[in-house]
Amino acid sequence: MADIIYSAGIVPVKLISDTYQFLVLRKGNYWDFPKGKLEPGEQFLEAAIRETAEETTLTDIVFPWGHIYSDTEPYKVKTGNKNKKGRKIARYFLGRVMSGEPRLMPNPENGRVEHDEFRWLFYHQVKSLALTERIEDTLDWAQQQIERKA
Repeated sequence: MADIIYSAGIVPVKLISDTYQFLVLRKGNYWDFPKGKLEPGEQFLEAAIRETAEETTLTDIVFPWGHIYSDTEPYKVKTGNKNKKGRKIARYFLGRVMSGEPRLMPNPENGRVEHDEFRWLFYHQVKSLALTERIEDTLDWAQQQIERKA
């Protein structure tokens, strides 16, 4: 039976005129939002804020939609143990970046930068990227929350 690995992240958005842009990160051919595994005893929102800061340096984030979130369906991941299959569920919160620009920083544990690039894009621009189903579902969820609050 596969282990479930939990991760948490933020769908970062910023307001440009009267429309939001989404921050997306690319690693290889995959686009995602900042996220990472929970540390022992850490709550999901704490992990999401920490991971976003570690991966992008963004810390001035507010949650005008409340602490709402969207969980992905379980998806396959590499676990580091070749004989062990893992399944991951990622929980994303919707957060508005109030100031600052992202910088892609090395992971403090291994010294490697985790992503190849970042982009601030409008919803329709993100939709035009080659997204996995889980990221497209998360993007659609975030856009629905933004439209409800507008």
